Amino acid sequence: MEHLAQTRWVHLRADISAAAATLDQAAPGRALFSIGFCYGGRLSFLTATWRQPRFTGSIGFYGVPVGPHRVGDTPAPAELAGEMHGAVLGLFGGADPSIPPESIAGFERALDAASVPHELHAYPGAPHSFFDRKAVEFAAESADAWDRVLRFVADRTPAG
Repeated sequence: MEHLAQTRWVHLRADISAAAATLDQAAPGRALFSIGFCYGGRLSFLTATWRQPRFTGSIGFYGVPVGPHRVGDTPAPAELAGEMHGAVLGLFGGADPSIPPESIAGFERALDAASVPHELHAYPGAPHSFFDRKAVEFAAESADAWDRVLRFVADRTPAG
């Protein structure tokens, strides 16, 4: 947590942009996706705002989509929905106190208003980190979430 508190959006954006540009240069024109968990989920949602290179899709597991983050200075994804270009997949634990249903609904309203293609899904009774730290206990939810990720990517990746 001590290192997380030192992160700054300008530096995270530069690191993500450099990695994305490297991938885009290695395979020009290929579909480019981001995926992240928790703080990384929030960052993944934000990659949908990139103009160069453009992300085909941004996948976030339990990334807080609204309001200020408890550490760092990353903007709220919902506030930047109007700048998003790629599709968004959000997967949330329905029992995650850090992301209540109102937060997910607010993100959905922002994405709808901006005409951003998206799918947001909350798993009733599942906590934060259901896919990683609690994957055994929430095996069915984790399996469904992974199927959604694979479909999201496959549906947006051209054959060839």
